[in-house]
Amino acid sequence: MTPPIATLSPPAPAPETPVTPAPAIDDATLARGAAQEQVVSDCLEWRSADEIGVDTPTDCDYAAAEQARTGFGQAAPVTPGREFATPTRWNLWFDGRTLDTSDRRHGLDMDGSGNYFTLGADRRHDNDVVVGALVSYESNDSDGFEGNLRQETDGYGIGAYVAQPLSQRWAMDTSLVYAWLSNDSRVAVLDGSYDSTRVSLTLNTTGQYQAGEYALRPKFTLSYSHYDNDAYDLSGLVFDTPISLHVARDSFDNGTVEGLLEVSRTFHPGNSVVIPYGEIGANYAFIRPQDGGILTSDLRLASTSAWLGSLRLGARALVSQAMFVEASAGYLSLGHGDNDVWELRLFLSWAF
Repeated sequence: MTPPIATLSPPAPAPETPVTPAPAIDDATLARGAAQEQVVSDCLEWRSADEIGVDTPTDCDYAAAEQARTGFGQAAPVTPGREFATPTRWNLWFDGRTLDTSDRRHGLDMDGSGNYFTLGADRRHDNDVVVGALVSYESNDSDGFEGNLRQETDGYGIGAYVAQPLSQRWAMDTSLVYAWLSNDSRVAVLDGSYDSTRVSLTLNTTGQYQAGEYALRPKFTLSYSHYDNDAYDLSGLVFDTPISLHVARDSFDNGTVEGLLEVSRTFHPGNSVVIPYGEIGANYAFIRPQDGGILTSDLRLASTSAWLGSLRLGARALVSQAMFVEASAGYLSLGHGDNDVWELRLFLSWAF
């Protein structure tokens, strides 16, 4: 449990560490990086000056390596992959998540899982605006009532995003993603397949402040998604009699606003950098299908709360001057009894 901010050490007030936004990258910076390209692998060991031997290349930028080591994670990133202290033109990143769910509300007997993988790349321009593109794959399945109710979905998405520092302590990014989904449904002995499309718009603002030895990172997210489902038939045999039920084309929307607070602390074991963190959040769904109603075990519609809490524990680690990895585990259904949602996440970022 993270102690309240007011009790964080040290007891004496400490001056706030200034956070300066990374400067725009000019041609001279890029030229220096190109000149060091052949020897950058020696920098990745982050040896101090008194450890440099006579055979060590003299044009290796140890100052830049040390800046990356000491500045990693010390300011609000323009995008999740740009935690680095030293700015670069390009960033390539991977985000993998897996979910495990169980829902026992109102007599339900539903279990599910989901896997989400996203690969993105972006370029930073001289005005510090970051523009990028992403591709994604997702797979979901749910099963209930001993297999009599089953849903399987998989699909691909493509999108773009733009990010911009707002001040010394805040950054903002927005993304637009279009996804194609294939669905297979089973209700008792009836089966059907249909296609869906989804358009998602997300706006994030991220900040970072110091509280003694701890870093406080608030984040606010506004998300909106629109789904369109094709019409399809549920068909099968009931006592050897063919049955077909037509399901009409429909659409629905989801809209949420979420506030998160991450508390972290930086450690330097050896020449590495590790930042463990805890995060707590609250999510409010202001647009929900059927106003949040769910079908109960006796086929009645029951209302559910629009509020949802989350808790995550994780860590970031700087692998090299140009690469970091982040891993976390989370519980995403605080406040909803008999409904459990667990998340595991792996994030990789490479700057070049």
